[in-house]
Amino acid sequence: MVMGAGVIGLTTAVLLAEQGSTIEIIARERRMATTSAAACAVWLPLFVAEDERLSLEGVDMMDEWQRDSYLTFEELSGQVHYGVRETRLHRIGRREADRPRVPAEMVGLTESVVVDPSGASCTAWSMRSFVIDMPRYLEALEARLVACGHVTFREEDVQELSDVAASAAGRVVFNCSGLGAREVCPDPALTPVKGVLLFHERNGFEPVVSYDSYVVAERAGSLVLGALSDAAYDTEDVTPEELERLLAFHSGWGDWDLTPLGLVPPSIHRDRVCEAIAGLRPVRRGGVRLDVERVGETLFVHNYGHGGAGVTLSWGTARHAVSLAECELAR
Repeated sequence: MVMGAGVIGLTTAVLLAEQGSTIEIIARERRMATTSAAACAVWLPLFVAEDERLSLEGVDMMDEWQRDSYLTFEELSGQVHYGVRETRLHRIGRREADRPRVPAEMVGLTESVVVDPSGASCTAWSMRSFVIDMPRYLEALEARLVACGHVTFREEDVQELSDVAASAAGRVVFNCSGLGAREVCPDPALTPVKGVLLFHERNGFEPVVSYDSYVVAERAGSLVLGALSDAAYDTEDVTPEELERLLAFHSGWGDWDLTPLGLVPPSIHRDRVCEAIAGLRPVRRGGVRLDVERVGETLFVHNYGHGGAGVTLSWGTARHAVSLAECELAR
């Protein structure tokens, strides 16, 4: 059984189903109603504090998970129906701490100097990456599950782990419930952090450029402008103030000197913004929770708390979760 039908739940379910397991997915929401559908969805290793990084036998698991996902997206980019597109990503920062923790040779990492609107120099780390069209991607994952022939979906709002344990006695349950785990487990370490995306008419700008919490990326015929990061918010809807903050920053790309990257900055205009959406990231103090727990006769494998890195870590954490279950059952 898998709890959750976002990118983490579906990825985990795909791995299980293709091993021959019979899968029941229980979720309150599917596809466009999930938080995953509102993701900007760029493979972009986020910066995680050292005390929030998980290690296993001296190996940094965050690095392993993102590497695993990268290699999988590399395979999927050759299959059009997944909506995975290879791109060049430019991450701009002011400190060495902003340097992406990535395998330099694998992603072809290079370093340049660009100039911001104030005339100050910044470092731009450029690498090969991927942009994922989430509506198409989630649909493709569901289709891949259905093709396995032994998967069912059940719409249910789970309140407590004990409720699931009672109905799944003796089975393995993968808890990929994201923010829902805050109440279901319960896990007070989870905090909803609001992000906002604006969809702008496409204008020929194809790479990804990221600075601080902002990112601009072409996806499915639109230019996606994101993303704020607010733990304090009054509504889950996009507010006029949030829209203005995003527009104010992204309209300023024209004042950056990106010529060392061979780029002409994107031209952003308010009247070309056609849609605005918001989502709540499942940010967890201490980082991703990936462990096992027994509730009665039921084995739970927890895989949640990915924050804004769900897509980036998805395949890596899913494979780790399946491995944890196999090891526990073997005992």
